Formats: sequence, C-alpha cells, structure tokens
Amino acid sequence: MAFSVVWTKETSGSSFSVSGSVADGRSKVSQSMTRTFLVLTSATDFHDVSEVQVGCLSSLPVVNQSTWVSPDGLLFMPFAVCRSKSVSRNSSNPFLFEVTCEYETGDSDGEQCAAVPPTTIDEIAPQVTANVGSYDRVLYTDKAGKQCWQFEGTGTPFSNPVMEKIPTLQLVIEQFEASITYEQMLERSFKTNSSTYRNKGKGLWLIGAVKAVEQTVQLAGGEANVVKVTYPVSLSERFFYPPGKAVAEGNKTIYGHETVVPLVDTSYFENGEVLPRFSENGGKVISGYINEDGTKREPANDIDKRPDYLRFKSFDSINFGSFLQA
Repeated sequence: MAFSVVWTKETSGSSFSVSGSVADGRSKVSQSMTRTFLVLTSATDFHDVSEVQVGCLSSLPVVNQSTWVSPDGLLFMPFAVCRSKSVSRNSSNPFLFEVTCEYETGDSDGEQCAAVPPTTIDEIAPQVTANVGSYDRVLYTDKAGKQCWQFEGTGTPFSNPVMEKIPTLQLVIEQFEASITYEQMLERSFKTNSSTYRNKGKGLWLIGAVKAVEQTVQLAGGEANVVKVTYPVSLSERFFYPPGKAVAEGNKTIYGHETVVPLVDTSYFENGEVLPRFSENGGKVISGYINEDGTKREPANDIDKRPDYLRFKSFDSINFGSFLQA
C-alpha cells in the first residue's frame, strides 16, 4: 500500500474540561482537553490506506509523549499529555480521516493554565504534589508524663507497646530535563540529601525510585524532545529520646533515614567475658540494656529506663541541588 498525505488540518472540534475531587482531606484537580485533525490522503483505492497507518503519521500527536499545544503554537500546557488517539474514516470520502487526540493532566493540587512557551525547558516550573503519611513510634512516657512501657513492680515490658502516630511528608516532584541516562536514574534513586534541602538538615530527605518518560514540549523555537523525570522524595524526622534525658523537644535525637538498633541484649560484656543475664531470683535468661561497648547498663530512674541505640548510615548521600529544580 502506497499513499501520501495531501494535507493535515486541525479543526475547531476541540474541547476542555476540569474536574475536582476531595479525598482524604486533599483537594485534587484533573483537566482534559481534545484536539481534532483532518487528514486527506492521495490514495485512490480504499485498500491503499488504513486507519492504523494514518494514526501513525508523524504530523499527529503521539500517545504518552506529545503534550498539549494550541493550533498556532503560541500556548502550551507541558503537563497535559496525549493519552489516547482515535481515527475514523469519513463515510463520504474514504481517503479523508478524522483523528481525535485526548489529553490529560492527571491529578494535581490546582488548575493548570496555558502559558506562552519558554525559550528553554529550564523555565518550565516543576510540578510538586504533597501527601502526608505516618509511622508508629513506641512510647516510653505518655503525653501526661506517665511511664507506659512496663508493669509497675514487676518491671515486665508490655507485650504490646503503647504507640503514637508520627506524621511524615512525601513529595512527588515532576520536572523536565534535556536528558537522563539509566545510570543517572540509578545514581539518584534511594539517596539522601548530602546538605540542607528545603530547610531540613542532611540525611532527612530520601529520593525513592526515579522514573522517566520521553515527552515532546513546545518551546519558543519549536518542539523539543525532552524527558519528564519523577522524583518521589520523603522526609523522615524519626527520633528517640536518649536515656537520662527528659521527654522534651530539645532532647530529641533525630536519626532520619538511618537504621537504628536498640542496645538491648540477653548478654553483657564484663572482665573480658560475655555473660548471660538472669532474672534476680536466678530464673530464666532475660534481656536488659547495654552500653555501646557491650557492658551492662543499669537504669537509675524512670528517665533512664529506655533503650539507647546504635545508629548506622544505610543510604548513600548526594547533592540534591545539582539536579532537583524544586
């Protein structure tokens, strides 16, 4: 089958819609729009051209790659991506086709408006969405100042500790970059910040699995093939109160994304030997607190009756500022 395109014209059959929703206390907005094209081919026989061939023409938007741009190229929406394309043959002229392309922004925090194409992709502001998560933290002293982890008298720890919910912040940053390699995606995934980022100290932010898709965006000089990169970034201000210090904001030891191991063991180190720890009445082996060097630590009072921890850096760090645009 051989044919050529006589012309491709965009029609006035376009549309635009905005829908909003509220879920889990968060307001979300999704926008969709359509562009419609007419394609006239030079074929002279019905079988010389198919809808599939027309749909693959380079003059038409590409699904999951092309972003919305006005017919005159003077306005664009870089986060509105072509998600579907349908082709139908004109019933009166079998060599004339109508192509409808649908664009979607996906969920965002607010409406996105069309803007004048910038000179470079660096001028396209990243899209940032935020979510609040949580984790459970063991309480040794409740909010009224009462110890809440062991039975009075016996000193036996509760089988199910008292927990509190600690909120966490999770950001999804989508930004356009000229290019990104697989190696760069690996280098940036599962890394913490090596210096202050968003007013939080080093090691408190963690980038998850980096994702990237090819996109076509409109710039002042014409279309550009770029990459939209998605960075999931989570903030962790996990903490513990060292033994001997009161439960107060200034006494927190914040370990962020480090791994901590409680200094609790059924044995301890003394006079060059590792000795098992028994209950006072000579019964079963029990666990108890130790110091970093393995020696026994005997809590002196209620403030001291919580474990200390070993801290380990379990993620490599990189400079977020060298690639993140928000």
